[in-house]
Order: sequence, then structure tokens, then C-alpha cells
Amino acid sequence: MLDATDPQAGTLLATPRTLFTAIAVALGSVVLLTVALIAMFPADLPIEEIQRILANTNPAGLVTGLVVMTLGMAFVAIRWRTLMPAAKDVSTPSLTGIVCAGLMLNYALPGPVGELGAAMLVKHRHGIPATTALAASVHARMIGLSLAGILAALTYLFADLPIPAEHHDTVAIATVCIAVGATGLGLLSAFPGWIRTGSDLTLGFLAKRLPLRLGQAAQRTHETVLDLANALAQTGRLGIKRYLAAGLWALAAHASVTTGIWVSCLAMGFDPYLPGVLFTYCAATAAVVALIAFPGSQVGWDALFLTFLMATTELKLVEGLSVVGLVRIQQVLLLVLGAASLGFGSQPQGEKPKPKDTNA
Repeated sequence: MLDATDPQAGTLLATPRTLFTAIAVALGSVVLLTVALIAMFPADLPIEEIQRILANTNPAGLVTGLVVMTLGMAFVAIRWRTLMPAAKDVSTPSLTGIVCAGLMLNYALPGPVGELGAAMLVKHRHGIPATTALAASVHARMIGLSLAGILAALTYLFADLPIPAEHHDTVAIATVCIAVGATGLGLLSAFPGWIRTGSDLTLGFLAKRLPLRLGQAAQRTHETVLDLANALAQTGRLGIKRYLAAGLWALAAHASVTTGIWVSCLAMGFDPYLPGVLFTYCAATAAVVALIAFPGSQVGWDALFLTFLMATTELKLVEGLSVVGLVRIQQVLLLVLGAASLGFGSQPQGEKPKPKDTNA
């Protein structure tokens, strides 16, 4: 188990193998969708349509769209900092780099590994307890997912979206998952004793009865769970103003990514229905809560994104695949940014050089 206080934590979390795996997964999902396109057009590939898209693409507009999309990660970092006690002095660039590093881990490994790794990096760089950072990250993520579901529902209700009936259940399931997760998280924050009691009855019980090494591992995990329970309770008592601020930053992140995708579409010569782009991004983002625990979840997200995009913006298949590919390219840039940030972060707490003795 990697200790968040280890001075080498940041280096161990971002090995070249981790970065290459993350990039391979990100690009692999686009490759799979391309293979599906070839399978759908085995004798008549739309080469002319692809050439037309490339010829009509405005490079400056495309770069602008990518930059606006990437800006959303800074808003995600500020959202996290808003719910993190004693983090007001943590710089936005540093925390944005940590968020990107966590994204890299989420691509390389199934499940919410990135959340854990990012929390460890906050401890390593800024001296904030990893459990406190993790609790704030969980709260912030659920706020973002919940708002994504709400935005998707509002767009569905008030915009004229040509959504096929077969996709209604997918959106409903994603919304229910978000609501259940947010409610469960709120209960854990309000009643941290439930976590402590559950850990006492399971990990605490096993720690006293398992063989030496297994018992020690169970005890360390038990202590970590107790720390996380205390941190969840602490984050839950920050007050309504902090939660409203985090919600506003979450909305800013969603708006930034949606606008970036729309600008990129315009740069490629498409004219998608903006509410459809908003619905597509928010619905696919909301649904990720049901996919993140499974390997290859990026492929599922891409498939959902492509399906919603074509249904709500009336883009053609090749155009939709172009947008999905562009979003994945932007994700690869974020992965590289996350890896690079680990080499240019601030010094770990407790590692600062001592001042010279002027009396020597």
C-alpha cells in the first residue's frame, strides 16, 4: 500500500507505464469506434466525407475549442478546493495538475483510483491530510454529477431534442444512479458514525483475528476508513455557502466543456444544435457513475456520447465520430499535462530547505 506521506509518492503514481497505458486506453476507444465504422461500411467507406471535413476544418477555431474544453479542468480544481478545508492557499495551477494526474490514473486503472491518487498527491505537495482531500473530492464529484443530471433533465424538458424512445431508459438510469449516490453521500456526511460502526464490525474485527501481516493490513485500512469518516463529517459541516460556491464552479466546468465542444464542431464545419451538445455532454457525464467501476468504461462513455450526439444534434455518423475523436485527443493532452505537472510541482511539506545559519 502506497503511503501518501512517502516523498516518492508522486513519482510512483506517475510511472511512464501508467501514462502510456492511459493514452492507449484513451485512443483505443476511438480505434474501436473507427473499426465499427469500417464494419458498417465495408465496401463503401465515406472517404470523400472525411476529406471534406479535413478540408473545411479551421485550425485556429479547433485550437480555441480545445483550450475552452481544457479550461473546464481548472474549474473542476477550484470546485474541489472550495470544499477542502485549509486549502485556500493551494494554487489553481498546482491543483489542476493534480486533477489531471488523477484523470491519468482513472484511465490506466478501473474504478475511482484517480480520486485516491489525487488525494495522496495533495498530501504530498501541500500537507493536507489525504483523507480530507479525498472526502472533499468525493463531495465535489457528486455535486458535479448531480448537476450534470439536472442539466440533462432540464434540457430534455425545455429544449426540442429529437431523442429516440430507446434512449430514454439510459438517461433515467443514469439520473437514478446519481440521485442514489448523492443521497448516500449526504447520509454518510450527516451520520459518520455509520462508517465507524461498520468498519469496527468488519475491518476492526478482522484486524484482531487475522494472522500478523493480514491483521496489520486490516488495522491500517480500518484506521484509514475512520479518518475518511471524520473527514467526510468535517467537509459536510462547511456550510451552505461553500456548497453553493462548489455548485457554481461545477456549472462553470460543464459550460466550459460544452462550449468547447460546440466551438470545435463549428471549426470542423458542423452546425450542431447547442442544446443537443449540452444534453449530450451532461447525459454522458451523468451516466459515467454507472460505468466507472468497469474496465473499458471509456468505450462505453464514447458509445453513449456518440449515440446522444447523433440523436440530439442531427450530426451524421462520420461527423459524430470526428467529435468523439477530438474529445479523446483533448483527453490525451490532459493526461500528458497531468504527467508533466508531477515533475514541476511544489516541494513536499517538510522537505523545504532550511535557512542558512547567519551566525556560522
